[in-house]
Amino acid sequence: MADKKDPKRDVFKEIRSGLSGFGNKVNKLVDDIFSNDTPEEVDASADIYQTDSFFVIEIELPGVKKEDLKLHINDDILTVKATKKRSNEGEDITYIKQKRTFGDFHQDFPLPDGIELERIKAKFDLGILTVRFPRIIEQDEELNINID
Repeated sequence: MADKKDPKRDVFKEIRSGLSGFGNKVNKLVDDIFSNDTPEEVDASADIYQTDSFFVIEIELPGVKKEDLKLHINDDILTVKATKKRSNEGEDITYIKQKRTFGDFHQDFPLPDGIELERIKAKFDLGILTVRFPRIIEQDEELNINID
């Protein structure tokens, strides 16, 4: 005689399985909300691109003040260092949840050949650092001259 499954048992098994998965999601959400894990270092997004005239590096550094930002070049490597400080530093605060990162940022950007290091321009506006390096026009490249 064939073993018949009780349809009610299958339904209850699916419900329990679904509730178990839901419970796991709720537990993870509660853990995320009430854990006080803080990311260790500041992370920044960067775009690097070139135009006919410039090699450009743009770095997002939200919350960093201009005076906490340092740039230098050594051995054809641009080094960017920054410190992101808490606005409430020194106050007695107990965080319930912390997702923002604070601390030091350090990143090196190798520079390509064919740029003029003496004419670098750097601008920091609305949390975006833009460093523009004029490109050296090689003799075999055509140079268009604008007429005023």
